[in-house]
Formats: sequence, C-alpha cells, structure tokens
Amino acid sequence: MESRSPKIVPTLPGKRAKEIIAKDRRYTSSSYIEEYPLVIERGEGAMVEDVDGNQFLDFMGGIAVNLAGYAHPRFLEAIRLQTDKFLHTCGSDFYYASFSNLAEKLAQMTPISGENNVFLTNSGTEAVEDGLMANPAQTGSYLIGKLHELKEQHPIIGDVRGIGLMVGVELSADDAGGPPPSRLAHEITAEAFSRGLLLLPCGESAIRFFPPLIVTEPDVDLALEIFAGVLRAYSRKKEAR
Repeated sequence: MESRSPKIVPTLPGKRAKEIIAKDRRYTSSSYIEEYPLVIERGEGAMVEDVDGNQFLDFMGGIAVNLAGYAHPRFLEAIRLQTDKFLHTCGSDFYYASFSNLAEKLAQMTPISGENNVFLTNSGTEAVEDGLMANPAQTGSYLIGKLHELKEQHPIIGDVRGIGLMVGVELSADDAGGPPPSRLAHEITAEAFSRGLLLLPCGESAIRFFPPLIVTEPDVDLALEIFAGVLRAYSRKKEAR
C-alpha cells in the first residue's frame, strides 16, 4: 500500500462502493448492521483500501479480531500451510494437532497456577507469538495517555478506560457529564470514517478503539489527530445550533 496515512476522495462512498452497497441491500438480509459505507478491497498492516482506492487507518480491527493487522506474512504462511491439508473440522467433535497445540500454548501462557484448560469460541481471538504481544502494552499505554490528554481539551469526552489496545471512550453531552444525544457515537464514527479513520461505536455513547497489535505510536498520533478534528467539528456544529 502506498502509505500509512489516509487518502480520501471528497465524497464517500465512491462509484464502485455505491454499486456494491446497492447489490448488498438488494440480496442480503436487512438484519445485518452496516455502520458506515466501507467496502474493503484489501488491507496491509494497519491500513485498509476500499474498492475506489480510498485508504483508511484501521482502529477497529474487525471488532478486535484482525489483531495482527492485514496481510501479516506469518499469518498468510500459516493459512497457506493449513489449506494445503484441510480447512475445517469441528474441534469439539474430533481431534487434530494444531488445535491441541494451540490450547497447550495458551494454557502455558495463562497467568493462573495449576493445570489449566482452554475453551475456544468463535467470538474471541487466539493468543499470538511473544514478539507480537510485546507491542500492545507500551502502545496501549501511549494510546490511553493521549486520549486522556484529549479528554482535558474536549468536554465531550466523559471517560477513557481500557486495557492495552482495547480502549473505550465514553461521550458526554456537557461539562457536567450529562448523557449525550442519541446516536452521538454513531455520528462521531461516521465523521471519522469520512476523514479516513475506522472506529466503531459501542451503544449510543461510547466509541471503541481496537487497533491491530502491530500499530505504532506514529499511527496512534495520526489517528488521534483525526479524532480530535472530528471532536472540534462537532463542537463547532453544536455551538452553531
């Protein structure tokens, strides 16, 4: 991908994205929740490119699933090797080595004494190599610290909380910490999308930051520069009402 910075055309979604969205609305269930009109073509590292060539900085990570970033070479190689053998069999019904090997590794990494057992579900993510896990603590502290700095500058931020690179920003309506307007979090994330930053709301009043584990401090600075611009735009809009 050309750079680690967003590159956005004036109007989103673009022509190809509109065509795909129209087809999606025609043929898929209306029960799916599409947060904003992102139509992904490919990704690399912490960057995503849509079908019209727009590039976004991804700080939602597929709801904390794409934690290794996009097109990580070790993950691609592991997937290729596995597909040469077989794609899937149910680990709750049968046995295979990669399943028990992963469970063993996770049990050994768990900071709980005794003989640990592992239960895997399809709503979580597997642990990864120590080299990939070394980054989240440091970068997560950096992200949380920078968000607290933004909190001092923007009364709309009521609270910042999280662990590592899983961080939530709670929004408030005013200096007194009152409840925000309905769907404010959705409005903020939609505006961030238009500026090239991918975030996700959580309920009506919180915004989730779930960047991949390979994200860097310069990535954090860029993401929060965009996020701060969104907050400033919202404040100006609120004052103009």
